[in-house]
Amino acid sequence: MRLAILLAAALYAPAALAEGGIDFAAMPEGCSWQSKLSDRPDQRETFLGKVKGKYRVKIVDARSGAAISTVDYNAEGLMVRRNWADGRWERFEPFSCFTVPGKCSYTYRNGAGDRFKIDSEVRPAGKGFTSAARPRGGTAYPVEKFTLGPFGLMTSSGSANYSTKITGFTGCGPTS
Repeated sequence: MRLAILLAAALYAPAALAEGGIDFAAMPEGCSWQSKLSDRPDQRETFLGKVKGKYRVKIVDARSGAAISTVDYNAEGLMVRRNWADGRWERFEPFSCFTVPGKCSYTYRNGAGDRFKIDSEVRPAGKGFTSAARPRGGTAYPVEKFTLGPFGLMTSSGSANYSTKITGFTGCGPTS
């Protein structure tokens, strides 16, 4: 399985980096991936298909199945909204630039009334990429290094205070 993931990563990662988004057009509905996170329980993400014109992914606690959030992506596979199971929400306008190569800016908004501009820059680094971001007028977030794999998904990422890694795929075709 590990070899299949590496082969698929070699095929999908260059195209995904060129655009910066997840390739949902190539991803089968029901494709799921499980991730190990450094700061909370493992979670499972499942691609639900298109909902109200956006690609939607549902995120649940991998052990209990409890809902965590849903995330909506635009036609290019870039995050535009997150709805938390407890009713909170976040919007990224026009989209989150976290994985978009080069320099990019977006507006972050949430249900608590926060609204601010974030400037980011994604650069190649070794076998992966780095993403540096900061709210305008604020302190920079820790630089995050990540690698891309099947469908342009981040297969691993890490910063000074956080890390995550996809540990398996289900129902995703050759990557499963």
